[in-house]
Amino acid sequence: MKPSVFRRFSALCFSWAFLMTFDARANEPDGEDFEQRGFLFQLDEAYLQDAGDLRFEAGIETSFDPSASVFELAAEYGLTDRVTISAALPIIDDTGSEGIGDVGLGIDYGVLKENGNRTPDVTLGFGASAPTGDADDDLGTGGWGYQIALRSSKHFAPDFHGHMVSAYQWAPGGGDNADALTGWAFGLGATWRPLALLSFAAEYLRETEREQVTGIKSRTTEEFVSAGLIFELADDVYVGAAGAAGLNDDSADTRLISKLTIEW
Repeated sequence: MKPSVFRRFSALCFSWAFLMTFDARANEPDGEDFEQRGFLFQLDEAYLQDAGDLRFEAGIETSFDPSASVFELAAEYGLTDRVTISAALPIIDDTGSEGIGDVGLGIDYGVLKENGNRTPDVTLGFGASAPTGDADDDLGTGGWGYQIALRSSKHFAPDFHGHMVSAYQWAPGGGDNADALTGWAFGLGATWRPLALLSFAAEYLRETEREQVTGIKSRTTEEFVSAGLIFELADDVYVGAAGAAGLNDDSADTRLISKLTIEW
């Protein structure tokens, strides 16, 4: 796709999702309140979908120096109150290369459910990424990838949530460009709602990637802090924007993130 096609496709998907929010749902029971869900830009919270509930997300993340953009469509569905399945389709525009990235599939299990006391929500997640992105154009890893993640979220006050995420990922074969690819991540986040329809989110994310190519190992670590605003457009419909700053030389200087979330 040409860069103009990337931007038009992104705008079309956002417009379609926005219009869907005003579809008639007067007879539908209210979904789970926002203060019990949380909303994050860089991390995934531990909260799962209830059985039969569907969550749709469309987001754009743009990095500067180096310049790159990722538009992602994602969906989650609650099989049971403790099991949620998910899928994500990234479309990448990276220094002249543009196309579909590695498609992700996941399943999350609720190990613990918050009970109003000291127990937080704790989720164990397993994911896989298919090599749908062209590795030669830096749109994918070139091989199957796998991830295991542990997430925790806690409702500390009526309008305040804390989140913690740790994850490990690996691509055993590494695809065409690497003999092996591994990485791990750690993140902290908080959400605060001072007004009925407006919330703030702050996050810290550290990602380390280790690659081995023809026996030569390399390692990079990226660190970001971000802050953003979330506005509730309608029941179970949220739109947000955030800015992220890199903390070390391996990180992009700045990133802009926008996201639209709809729940049924």
